[in-house]
Amino acid sequence: MFSHSDSLSNIRLQYPNPNLSNKKNWPVTDNFDDFPRCRMVMGLPSSWCNFHSVPIIVQTSPAMVVKKKQMQRNSGSNILITGASSGIGRALAIRFAEPGVSLYLCARNLSALQNTSDACRNEGANVEIAQVDVRQNEAVKAWIDQIAEKTRIDLVIANAGVLGSHGEERCFEDTETAQLQIATNLGGSVNVVTSVVPHMQKQKGGQIALISSLSSLQPIADMPAYAASKAGLNAYGEAISFFLHADGIDVSVICPGFIKSPMAEKYASWRPLEMTADKAAARIKRAIARKRAFYAFPLALYAVILLGRLVPWRLRRLTTKGFNYQR
Repeated sequence: MFSHSDSLSNIRLQYPNPNLSNKKNWPVTDNFDDFPRCRMVMGLPSSWCNFHSVPIIVQTSPAMVVKKKQMQRNSGSNILITGASSGIGRALAIRFAEPGVSLYLCARNLSALQNTSDACRNEGANVEIAQVDVRQNEAVKAWIDQIAEKTRIDLVIANAGVLGSHGEERCFEDTETAQLQIATNLGGSVNVVTSVVPHMQKQKGGQIALISSLSSLQPIADMPAYAASKAGLNAYGEAISFFLHADGIDVSVICPGFIKSPMAEKYASWRPLEMTADKAAARIKRAIARKRAFYAFPLALYAVILLGRLVPWRLRRLTTKGFNYQR
């Protein structure tokens, strides 16, 4: 069996077919997201691999095995998630839960949060929970400071959010409902970020993920304050990503589409391409691992929104009426 080694990537390639051994210049990539698909590791066109049935065995050195495991691991071993009692927050906590990971979860609903904690412990993670309202800056800061005193904070996911709308019989969304959404969705995320950044700057690194929404890119008539809070979060996230880059802190703004959750169930409407919280969490986790600065999904709905921005206002208004809540 012939072999060829690449000194840069520590990849050892063995060719069962002797006729392949003279291909000395095959490119090698370190994109382990695609490993072990041979056509990606070898940089070969898919047509070539399909024709030859990919007769290649890829073996790794110990150094490569370690690197691959590091790539597969969670973005950080110490992870903070707000709004972890239900919906995407709960699904994310369970997705990140595994042996060696410490999860620090907060929410207002302590009993529901305990259920999330139990599910994460079943996956082998260490879990600490706290009843925290992200609108209360002092409470948020005390929670984060307490964690930072005993461990490094690798990843923070600012997920806590609420949704509101107008009332019956064309009763316009009141001030209390609007302010609650802005204070939680935008203000709460700001409280989390401003509390954790000094610790990440001190430790010279970390990652922050802000859970926004596709409604921030195309608001609908029935959720004005919600869309405004998420649009503000997009702007805030992009701005801090520019500033914190020099500190080695990565920021991701995540914009999911329609997600099945207790919060969404309160408002029935047309919800194209709706997905479960668990499926959304899987995509979000992957985007965080890849340190995506901005990630919107599902792609088809995101593309429609971008194209819709080119449509005249009157037509766009008529189109978005289909998304209004059923009352």
